[in-house]
Amino acid sequence: MKKTLKLSLLKIIKSNGNLMNIVNQGYEFSQVLDFLQLLIKDGYLSKSGNNINITNKGRNEIENLNSDLGRRNIEKWIEPELSSKIPSISKNDVFLPNQNKLFFD
Repeated sequence: MKKTLKLSLLKIIKSNGNLMNIVNQGYEFSQVLDFLQLLIKDGYLSKSGNNINITNKGRNEIENLNSDLGRRNIEKWIEPELSSKIPSISKNDVFLPNQNKLFFD
């Protein structure tokens, strides 16, 4: 599992957020479920009844991942939107986005 994905999942569970952000990055619901089960198995999350909560080990992992990824200050709280990121192009190239792929939430 990528470090950025792991960090995103831990932060979503910590804040009781919406997993649709992960699905919008191109993952299937079954993949997200497998990722969550792996985090539970590794002790970063705990399941009690229908609830999934972050453990102290998971909170520590968030801090470790923020350090590993070089995130400081505001970057720790705000995740970059990777789905809208485009590859770098030359300064002389003109970028015309596909109008069918634009979306605003």
